[in-house]
Amino acid sequence: MDFQDERMDSAESPRVDGNAPGGELMRTDSDDATDGGHRDGMSTFGVSSAADSAEDSAWTDRPADVTRRQGHPRARLLHLVLFLATCGTTWMIGGPVYAACLMGLLLAHEMGHYLQSVRYGIPATLPFFIPVPFPPFGTMGAVILQGAGVADRKKLFDIAISGPLAGLVIALPITYIGLQDSQIIRIDEQIGGMVFGNPLILQWMIESIHGPLGPNEDVSMGPMLFAGWVGIFITALNLMPIGQLDGGHIMYALLRKQAHGVAMLLLGGAVAYMAYSDNYSYLLIVVLLLIMGPRHPPTADDYAKLGLVRVVLGWLTLGFVIIGLTPTPLVFMQPDEGQRQSPEFQRGPDDLVVQAGIDSLRDSLPTVDHPGGL
Repeated sequence: MDFQDERMDSAESPRVDGNAPGGELMRTDSDDATDGGHRDGMSTFGVSSAADSAEDSAWTDRPADVTRRQGHPRARLLHLVLFLATCGTTWMIGGPVYAACLMGLLLAHEMGHYLQSVRYGIPATLPFFIPVPFPPFGTMGAVILQGAGVADRKKLFDIAISGPLAGLVIALPITYIGLQDSQIIRIDEQIGGMVFGNPLILQWMIESIHGPLGPNEDVSMGPMLFAGWVGIFITALNLMPIGQLDGGHIMYALLRKQAHGVAMLLLGGAVAYMAYSDNYSYLLIVVLLLIMGPRHPPTADDYAKLGLVRVVLGWLTLGFVIIGLTPTPLVFMQPDEGQRQSPEFQRGPDDLVVQAGIDSLRDSLPTVDHPGGL
């Protein structure tokens, strides 16, 4: 995920100089006077007017310039500390295999954004990973901060779409390999823990490997499959075409300001669905999106041409939301006392069912009193 920094200090906001060839950014003396040319790990840029353009040197789009200006050494240390902390929290939740697989696909996703930013000379930070020391995932992913209004429509599209596609290149094979090591189990063997809903793409993979599942059947979720499931879920969630999510960037590149109406419609539909179904699995996500705002800032040039290939690829990528999300991603299975005491209430070593910290999630998750009701 990459967020555009919209702080509008006159000496720091990124703007385009009409006198610079191709709309190049110009670095002003005020940037150096403010804070050494850096703010929160982001390179800050101003615009040179016609009067002072002769005094200021042009800040070119070379990747080396972006890399050199991306932050103070302490900011780079923060990136490393957050990365290692997230490695630790994911290891704590699911073990070394889960941590390695999940961190690998998250890193691929974020580096897709970052390297594309470097390619276009767009100032951007390294990824800020977000450790979460409790279940179910051990992380909330990562973000990259990018200067608002620097990229044009075409560059915004390429930067936004590169992350999800790079992450899926890792997540889908991990999921497929994890499914090959899984076994078909009855859902009543999962009583007392989390049951993870299967999106359409996972259902297709399961059927291709294990055949159609019977009533109350699922597959055991080992650490590699769990990492793949999380990768698919996070990627699909990130592709929702709202605000500063990757899908919001892609949708804005496709529809420009009309994307705002799409975002509002989707948020309204999500709230209505939760109220109607009494399913609040996505409540936290909806609240965060409302806080961040559904609108997308304009690009440096909203009318830069995308071309047919990008338009088709954009819509196909946004379509992954349909097959990558499920209305009920997490269900807490509530056993009755008789089943809880049964000697058959056991789990195999390959079943990764999150138990610690489950009480904190019960109020926001659908509950099932008995698995026969599924």
